[in-house]
Amino acid sequence: MLGVKIEDRYAFANLEETLKVPGLSFGESGPSDMALSMGIKTSDPRMKEVLAKILAVAKLHNLAWEGISKNDVVDKIKEGYRIGFGLEAAEIGRKYTNRTIPY
Repeated sequence: MLGVKIEDRYAFANLEETLKVPGLSFGESGPSDMALSMGIKTSDPRMKEVLAKILAVAKLHNLAWEGISKNDVVDKIKEGYRIGFGLEAAEIGRKYTNRTIPY
């Protein structure tokens, strides 16, 4: 499996070209590094727009995108994120999607 991380303004500027690379299957954003690279705070409304665009392009190319934590499982699944981290997030996600272990 080949993944990609979009975490700075240079990666964001090349987003469309990067995410259409054949063979990619998943990716993740780096909101903190992205904000630092852009000279803004993670709470800046522009960051929400950046992350939404990244997810939209990832969906366009059918890439599984990481971004689910135990604090936002259901909302992030509804948005289209498909990868999370942590046992608690996995349990919440499985319950919400009616999936059983091992998936």
